[in-house]
Amino acid sequence: MTDTSSSAPSAVDHSLSPQQLMALEAELLQARDALLRASRETERHLQSFLAISDADERGQQAEEHRMDLTVQEREKLQLQRIDQALQRIRDGSYGYCAVSGEPIGIDRLKAQPTATLSRAAQEKLEAWQKRS
Repeated sequence: MTDTSSSAPSAVDHSLSPQQLMALEAELLQARDALLRASRETERHLQSFLAISDADERGQQAEEHRMDLTVQEREKLQLQRIDQALQRIRDGSYGYCAVSGEPIGIDRLKAQPTATLSRAAQEKLEAWQKRS
C-alpha cells in the first residue's frame, strides 16, 4: 500500500506563501508611507501657490501649479490602488486575477504589487484597448 497523502499535487501551486504575502504587504505599506509623505509635500506646494498675492508672480507659477495638481491626482490614484491591494490582502483575494480568478504570480506582484490582473488578462485588455 502506498501513501498518497504526501504525493505532489498534479497542478503547480501558484498561490503566495505566507512569507511572500507578508513581504508584499510590507512593501505596500512602505510605498503607502512614502506616497503619503510625497502627497503632503505636494499639498504644501499647492498651498504656497495659493498664498501668492502678486498676480505676475502667480502667473509665472501657474505651470508649476498645474504640474503639482497632476502629481497630486497621480498620488491619490496610486494611494487608492495601494489601499485596495491592502484590503485584498485582508480579505484573502490578493494575488488572484480579478477577471479569471487565477493566481497572478509572484514575479508580477513583485514588479507591480497593486496588480489586479494576471499577465494573460492584462495582455488581453491591452489588445482590446488597441482595437477600440
